[in-house]
Amino acid sequence: MKIAICDDCLSDAEELKALLRSHNKYKNGDIDVYTKSKELLSVTENDKSYDIVFLDVDMPGLNGLELGCELRKNNRTMLIVFVSAYSKYAVRAFDCEAFSYLIKPVESNNKTLSILDRLFEKYIKHTCYHTIKINTEYKRILIYDIRYVEYYNKHVVYHMENGTYETKESLSEVYEVLKDYGFYQIHQGYIVNFDKIAEFAKYDVILDDGKILPMSMRRKTDVMLAYSDYAEVHYR
Repeated sequence: MKIAICDDCLSDAEELKALLRSHNKYKNGDIDVYTKSKELLSVTENDKSYDIVFLDVDMPGLNGLELGCELRKNNRTMLIVFVSAYSKYAVRAFDCEAFSYLIKPVESNNKTLSILDRLFEKYIKHTCYHTIKINTEYKRILIYDIRYVEYYNKHVVYHMENGTYETKESLSEVYEVLKDYGFYQIHQGYIVNFDKIAEFAKYDVILDDGKILPMSMRRKTDVMLAYSDYAEVHYR
């Protein structure tokens, strides 16, 4: 796990680094500290990548919000957490798909630890692969890139961020693999990635790209409850 902390106040950055080191899930991660936003931007533009970045909002020159949007351009799966003494920037923080927003001083309390736990779960989802067999060849696909899985004409079709893959698996076998990563079977022919859902409309599930998937009548209550539980943990 590669982590960057960018804060023009070195003492604040070091305190956050110490907090991460005290957390069991982050203690062995590679953590780099930057005090200049342009320095972090420069190293990421020169082939150094980070899985998670913590960005102070109020920095001279390129502020944290601007930096986050620049970083997002080159890394779609990077997890961004903004840190600020002020809550007023929280809404703008999500313009670059930030994972969360921490208020300074960042303390080791239940709220912070909950965010760090959820952040780690998201990191795992962003870095786990599923191996599928296409004809006689095997291919590893990033689980986070799976938008939904469809059973069609006795084949399983993986609908990805970029393209599709068709296999001869059973949908039940696929669901056994994906259900622990925020996926749910909404219909006898569809499994959906909860992270890709934009809204529900009667018996339709609408994804964030506008794609509409059917939800079976008998599964609707279970789907809605499962999504509510997932959202409570991952989006609060």
